[in-house]
Amino acid sequence: MSDIGKIPDYERGNVDGRVSFGASALGLAAGLVVLLDRVGVPARFVLVLGPIFALFGLSVIGLLLRSMRVSRFFAGGRSVPASYAGPAIAAIAIGLFFPLATAFPADPWLRSLLTALFVGSAAAVLLVGPMLRRTGAFSLADLLAARFPNPIFRLGVVAMVATVCVLVELAGLESSGRALEQALGLGRESALYAAAAVLLCVSVFGGLGSVIWAATAVAGIVLLGFGLPVVIALLKGGGPLGDGGSWARALARMTVWSAGPMPAHGLSEAALVTLALGLAVFPPFLLGALTCKDQQAARRAGGAALIWLAVGCALVLCTLVMVTLSIDASLIGKAPDGLPGWAYLASGRGDLTICGDLVAGAAAARSACAHVAGFAGVLQTGEIVAKGRFLMTGLAAVRGLGPALAGLTAAATAVAAVIVSAAGLQAFATAIGHDVVYRLRDTGALTSRRLAISRMILILSVAAAVIVLRAAVLDPSALIVLATTLSAAILAPISLLALVPRIRSLDAALALFCGLVCAAVMIGASRTWQELSTLSAIALPVALIVGSTGLILSFIGTRASDGEAAIAHAIWSGGKEILTPDRGA
Repeated sequence: MSDIGKIPDYERGNVDGRVSFGASALGLAAGLVVLLDRVGVPARFVLVLGPIFALFGLSVIGLLLRSMRVSRFFAGGRSVPASYAGPAIAAIAIGLFFPLATAFPADPWLRSLLTALFVGSAAAVLLVGPMLRRTGAFSLADLLAARFPNPIFRLGVVAMVATVCVLVELAGLESSGRALEQALGLGRESALYAAAAVLLCVSVFGGLGSVIWAATAVAGIVLLGFGLPVVIALLKGGGPLGDGGSWARALARMTVWSAGPMPAHGLSEAALVTLALGLAVFPPFLLGALTCKDQQAARRAGGAALIWLAVGCALVLCTLVMVTLSIDASLIGKAPDGLPGWAYLASGRGDLTICGDLVAGAAAARSACAHVAGFAGVLQTGEIVAKGRFLMTGLAAVRGLGPALAGLTAAATAVAAVIVSAAGLQAFATAIGHDVVYRLRDTGALTSRRLAISRMILILSVAAAVIVLRAAVLDPSALIVLATTLSAAILAPISLLALVPRIRSLDAALALFCGLVCAAVMIGASRTWQELSTLSAIALPVALIVGSTGLILSFIGTRASDGEAAIAHAIWSGGKEILTPDRGA
């Protein structure tokens, strides 16, 4: 392990040079798209260039960073500088924020969501991630299984991690498919195939190393795709910054428009704790820390991630507010057959209802409003409803900023979803290929065999996800809510038990079994499992059952062995990496 994590000056110079080249290429590509828009190239062609360039760029990163080294595939070589790992972590967090924000863009919910997101992310990137990196583990499940060396426990905790990661993978792939379906005009199946192809390129060839560097690129694309339209719209006037009244009006309008599984009154204290606790030990969030050279670098990366996350969320909030204000200014008081063209396009796509109906033109809008009792001839506040997806991506359209900027925003939403799916997929492959196959069955396997098995797992997982999503349309926000709930209910209390030296492997295995049974029964009995309020009522009791079971059992019988207790003390006290380096690392 002596060569892992060290970043020689010449290598850091190469990294900086490549990142500078990539940033320049991104800027040039964006400038080219804007230039084509200005010289009169057809708008539809300009609109699709942004997503195509972004997805092609991610694919190239994955192909160029292919590796046959175990340490790079599972841990990014422990050589990603903190200044780049931070934006990568933030990109994954922002990708999770997008579907939750668009599912229910209401004022109390957004404030509660942001609170839980930042609290949970801070715990993950400043506490859990650096602690995990200090131990030398390749994953949270690997560390927990080393602390509780019981094969049944390992299989149980890996199964839970794999379940969480599969839900994240499905959520990201569904979101990216929807984004490509809208941006490129593809059918649902074609969009899923395109997203899956990019996902395979990002994950299969380079593993975690390529996923993290692709996520770093995604952070730049998100900053450009949302920041540039916001800045230009503000320069053109009419922005919400500095105007508290505008913010209040916009948030009130979004609350009226919103409908879905999220609570209109915001998160309860229990739901907020559930979401934050689940994110604190969320496996995809911990990937960035694993690639840093040491604990200090992982903590610096966490600080950078929180800054990037704050900027990204601020841009998204500005976008939501500005689109809402523009919709009101452009449509309220106008005749239904005299609306701007973007309103009919958005309504035809299902993103905007006019007089309670989806209309694709002036005649359809006039006919829909004619059937509304008491219609006054012009649109009123209650006769327009915009969906969260349009509020997220429609700034360029409603402000007349051109298809180039609209394409950049579409590209940002698509690649953010892809990187979320890639993070979940990589964590899943590590849990199965490394934490089970290697640790339990094939500890003497050659590097080539190990990586071949992991790549096969990645390919089969993506294929299975595409099959599932072809058969059923899933709600990305519900999948993410379920994933964070399971993380809070099972992974969080088990992680806390690992810090108690007296707890034995048998205690942890029984506590895990009790938690899995209780969670399955309670979720199965719930008819509204998509609701975070319902799941929080399940997660916290299950977490309490898991924690109390482990503690009670630890006082029955003998104490933990010296080896188990030593690992618990080492997690707390630090020092050298406590896990024995595996073959090929």
